[in-house]
Amino acid sequence: LTAGHCGKYDPERFYFDFNTPCGGRDSQAVKNKMCQGRRLARESALDDYTVYELDLACKYVQGITPFLLDVGEPALDEGMYLIGHPNMRPKKISFQEVHDDGHHCEVRSFFMRSGKSKRVRYYCDTQGGNSGSPVISARTGYAFAIHTHGGCSGNVMSANSGSLLKNSVGVLRQFGIPFVDRRTTDILKQIQFTKKTVCPVSETQISLRDKKLDECRTTCM
Repeated sequence: LTAGHCGKYDPERFYFDFNTPCGGRDSQAVKNKMCQGRRLARESALDDYTVYELDLACKYVQGITPFLLDVGEPALDEGMYLIGHPNMRPKKISFQEVHDDGHHCEVRSFFMRSGKSKRVRYYCDTQGGNSGSPVISARTGYAFAIHTHGGCSGNVMSANSGSLLKNSVGVLRQFGIPFVDRRTTDILKQIQFTKKTVCPVSETQISLRDKKLDECRTTCM
């Protein structure tokens, strides 16, 4: 499942484990695991989705857990992140705004495309090539949208956006792709905070200044 404007080729090549080696450089990543896939459906003018099916003989999918899909709508200010390959580089995870003092990525608003297709806006750094990335909720771990448009190049008050998966329910059902709806299925991670005078030792930590407890629960997970 990717963006509609990313689905012009049929068949298409799909690479696996295209990652920067731990402690290494992007240039050391290798693209030596590849399978082909055929296009099953594409719509680029409105809802902006493409569905591909991998070759059934692809050996690299063994042991891979697919992304879980949510056709519900996230809450405003809900924390989110993207996983993709900006500028065709090895896999990158975007979850903080580097230029904005590390502000956590979050949902900002919704709008309608052509009055029919509902879109979600979010603050989260991307680059060209991120189109098709899953937009994932930090509260659920489920993808709720497909990243389709960057919008932060000129106006600092603008935002990137994607097509909500709720727009694609019909095609998901058509090809038997499983999904849930947060309106009817409880997928929110339940978080409990315990006040302590001394924090336990941890491998990674971050100081959140001027953040209220409810804000942290909603955004940072």
